[in-house]
Amino acid sequence: MLSFTSPLLPSHLRIPRPTAVRVVCNLQSSDPASALDDVSPSVKLNAVAEALARRRDYPAAIRLLQEMSTAKVSLDPQALSTIVDSAVLAPNALASLLRTAAPPGYASHTLPSATHPDPHPIDPERPADLSLAVSFLVLVTGAVSAELLEPPLVHHSADEATSVLLLLFTALLFDRYAAAASTWQRISAGLARIFADDPVRTARVDAAHFLVAYVLGLPWMCFRPDPKQIIKFHSSRHGEGSSSDIQIVDDMSDAEMDIYLVWLVAGVAFEDAQDGKLIDSNLKGARALLRAVTRARRKRGTTESEDELVRSHDRIQTALAHANEILERYHLTHTKIAEKMLKGGSVGECVVEVADAFT
Repeated sequence: MLSFTSPLLPSHLRIPRPTAVRVVCNLQSSDPASALDDVSPSVKLNAVAEALARRRDYPAAIRLLQEMSTAKVSLDPQALSTIVDSAVLAPNALASLLRTAAPPGYASHTLPSATHPDPHPIDPERPADLSLAVSFLVLVTGAVSAELLEPPLVHHSADEATSVLLLLFTALLFDRYAAAASTWQRISAGLARIFADDPVRTARVDAAHFLVAYVLGLPWMCFRPDPKQIIKFHSSRHGEGSSSDIQIVDDMSDAEMDIYLVWLVAGVAFEDAQDGKLIDSNLKGARALLRAVTRARRKRGTTESEDELVRSHDRIQTALAHANEILERYHLTHTKIAEKMLKGGSVGECVVEVADAFT
């Protein structure tokens, strides 16, 4: 039988020995309820909050959290982690739980009303790198395939394919050692982008999205942002599940759209500040959301000119400036979240990590 302090139990289920002894002794009495007489109200309430969250009884959990807030009873980290983990797939419930629990730092950042960013191109070499790398791969793959398959299948020599490979690698060797090596560097950079496998970088990009969502009060921090999902989440957040996508994005306020854009570009902001290369992020999502909103407002006649929302470049640059500000201000917290993710931490554990940093 496992004791109350058995190391085989998870740490959050272990009861301190003095409390465990009192509980066991009280269980010997005629009234089982008296077993909890010596347990503090805080421990009881946190345990009940965890149990309600595990049972997905979110309305009862929210009411209990409201009572705990009124009574000035703090929610302990383990209870907070369990509550968040239980509701990650129910964004509306998670939003209500986080608003009620109000962990430190959640929805604490307000975007300034006016920002004049210094525009600069984001990874301008990316298209050329990828184009050269893809062309190189197609050419080599095609030539090698012809070299190997043409003789046995069509009983024809593969001299042409051999010549292509020899010319290609001769040109690359000349560029690498006799010329400026610019083409070789572009191809190498493109291949590195295509076949990149850097878990640390990926974790930091995910941590950037997570941190920005947390401080801006978006309850979807466990997801990588996607414009289609943002529209669905936005509709459920505002109770517009039966509305069309056009009406949903048309009703999206500029302030809400700015928050979503900052979340969408958080990974780009990190990579741009890191080394200027977009490996694990891009601006496609932000541009897609802007296009969807612009199209919806035009169809419904709620925009007077194309310039109102078609200034996507300015809006994206502003969103990047906001994301950079958040990541610079909370860079230590961002690093801790990335480390927690690399160790396999859950969403709830990451929330606790951020809340501790704001305490």
